[in-house]
Amino acid sequence: MQFLANGTGWDFILGGYYFTESVDGFIHIPIFFDPAAQFDQRGTGDTKAYAVFAHGSWEFVPRLKLVLGARYSHEKRTSEGVFTAPFVPIPTGGEKSFNAFTPKATLQFEPSDNLTVYGGVSKGFKSGGFTIGVPGPGVEPEKLLSYEVGLKAQMFDRRLTANIAAFWYDYTNMVVTRVVQAQTVEENAGKSTIKGIEVELTARPTSRLRIDASLGLLDAKFDSFTTPDPLNPAAGPISLAGNRLPGSAKYTARVGAQYDIPVGDIAKISISGDAFFSGDMYFDPYEHRGSYQPSYETYNASLTYDSGRWWSMTLWGRNLSNRTIVSNQLISADFWGYPRLTYLRDPRTYGIDFKAKF
Repeated sequence: MQFLANGTGWDFILGGYYFTESVDGFIHIPIFFDPAAQFDQRGTGDTKAYAVFAHGSWEFVPRLKLVLGARYSHEKRTSEGVFTAPFVPIPTGGEKSFNAFTPKATLQFEPSDNLTVYGGVSKGFKSGGFTIGVPGPGVEPEKLLSYEVGLKAQMFDRRLTANIAAFWYDYTNMVVTRVVQAQTVEENAGKSTIKGIEVELTARPTSRLRIDASLGLLDAKFDSFTTPDPLNPAAGPISLAGNRLPGSAKYTARVGAQYDIPVGDIAKISISGDAFFSGDMYFDPYEHRGSYQPSYETYNASLTYDSGRWWSMTLWGRNLSNRTIVSNQLISADFWGYPRLTYLRDPRTYGIDFKAKF
């Protein structure tokens, strides 16, 4: 449900929604050392949520606009289940309710039709809950206080578009996944700081050529987080302050281009390619070398014939250098002999797509 209104120099929207969901889940693995032994994780999870929100903008002087928003959220999560490893079943689940008020404010200045400068602050919220079939008290909500400034510009008769943003996030209760004995559990980290810069450029030097480039610089670290290391349980709880957040590369970059060649009156051939570069990253908060992806690059290319009518055909190739790239990795517990649970991105892949419009 939404209510909208606008006038000279202002607009406003007020709305709300309701959400309900029920999920069943299970994992069952027989264990070889005894016919009765098993790894069994199963249960149900239910969510009921509602929210009301308001958002509006006001151009109180020419080219200077204030954008305000606010949202109130309520969520209730319940779960029932059982966990068995290897013999004794343990009841799991519980009930949690969460409330959050998350406002935002942005000041936006447009000194010309082709340039916008902005700065703002906002609060974010992600509810906690339970992992189905996993013992424990569940997790509390994640909370975020965000500061961002940036600009959006179009230059040289709109042949060059630039978007630049700098941000600073104060993150509380970030949910982190780790392995405890035979269980994969989620827990709240203490506090984290995430700061960075993002740059996106699009250039059209001719009507046939488009060039895209982007760069992201990221500094994401735990400020406070004390927890046991499953690979060294004898050490007890250790401080991970200063460690990088899982999956955070210090830099990412991409450059790509597309060139269009007219064929006849309405058809065209498009040649495109791009390269992506990423810094190294860890996939667990302990910075274990066994859960690590070195810096890497990938290359993609495609050749498209567009008939200009009802069909087109594309020959494409991805990860042309055939790099082995880890997308996520966890080191399991001594219960299994510390194996690495690894997810890989696709190797070199190529194919042909045919598209039709009717």
